[in-house]
Amino acid sequence: MATLSVTEHPSFVSVDAGGTRIARYNHVGSWKPYVWPLMGPCGNVLRGAGGDHPHQCGLFLAYGGHDDGPTNIFSDWDEPPYGPCGKMLHQGFDVLAGGAACARIVQRLLYVDGDGAPILTETRDLRFFALAGGECLIDWRTTVPEPSEPGGGPFAISARVCDALRARDGARRGADGTWPLIDGGGVMASATGRTSRGERFAGERWIDYSGTCPEGPQGLALFDHPDNPGYPGAAGASGYGPILLSHQHPGAAGGAEVATFRFGVYVHRGDANGGAVDERYEQFCSNAPAEEPA
Repeated sequence: MATLSVTEHPSFVSVDAGGTRIARYNHVGSWKPYVWPLMGPCGNVLRGAGGDHPHQCGLFLAYGGHDDGPTNIFSDWDEPPYGPCGKMLHQGFDVLAGGAACARIVQRLLYVDGDGAPILTETRDLRFFALAGGECLIDWRTTVPEPSEPGGGPFAISARVCDALRARDGARRGADGTWPLIDGGGVMASATGRTSRGERFAGERWIDYSGTCPEGPQGLALFDHPDNPGYPGAAGASGYGPILLSHQHPGAAGGAEVATFRFGVYVHRGDANGGAVDERYEQFCSNAPAEEPA
């Protein structure tokens, strides 16, 4: 396995394996920090900012949503109908470390609503693992107190896959009002064996989006850790490219005042079967690999 390194730049942190960049964590100049690009065996699996749904870029943690809770830190709008939105503001890094096993980024963030009032502070712990054959895994851990506003979230790990992996063309609609299928486009899969090129999923341990990039077939899977409050949480994916897992904060229902949500992000070769996504999910739940930098 290649040694991983972490380098801080003015507006992003780069994660490299053996001198080759595998990810960039963009934390300045956006409404919420996000990972883009994220490299797999056949190139980048994420879409950057731009095009349809411009707030859906890269891999990110969202809070609230279009219709959830008083504050929306999913969209990036100043004005109605979805704004004014809140923001996740970078407060500092506690750990930026590389090593033979993995790279680690620990960050403090402040959530504010559309008027700039504080909602909560988050501690975010990202651990990047370079796997065999160019595959990679991110172990994403978010620790948050109960929000100062009603609703409890949701908190959602979200990604927008690159255009080559999409199942449907989100830039245009067919005569029936739906986004048309892309010939040879991607496919969504879930832990219960469901596959789809257009429908949404819900209540899954993991969900996956795979297809054929210019360099070959690969995919992106999101894992819901069984230690998460309310496991399994909500799951969603849509043919035009978004994929997510989400949870409500348990404090909103009288549970723990501080919660940690843990998600896995697995970039693999081939489809969900070829990438052995279910097997990798079980390894993730058993906390393997275990070696991590301090």
